Amino acid sequence: MVKISTSIQHAAQYFFPRAVKQGMKHYSYDTFGTCSARIEFDIEDGRVHNVVFLGGCNGNLQGIGRLVEGMAVNDVIDKLEGISCQGGPTSCPDQLSRALREASAQQG
Repeated sequence: MVKISTSIQHAAQYFFPRAVKQGMKHYSYDTFGTCSARIEFDIEDGRVHNVVFLGGCNGNLQGIGRLVEGMAVNDVIDKLEGISCQGGPTSCPDQLSRALREASAQQG
């Protein structure tokens, strides 16, 4: 389940070197079936920002975070959904797509 941080500024200071702008919502998603344990990200005006994976393949996951920066939520979901890792049912990119789908549903 995606959790909305009650203290956006506190979460941003802990996880991100840059400040979260007013109106940006911070989310935390506990992953399953992957090496990463959690994904932290922000959504503002339907766009993805500040994606950080905790655990997992650091270089590759930093790359994913940078590649999706500023992309529309639905575009990221479409590109990453269904990717598997090492023959498993999911992957870190797939988990990000699931997290974004849940966050979008919560936003209404």
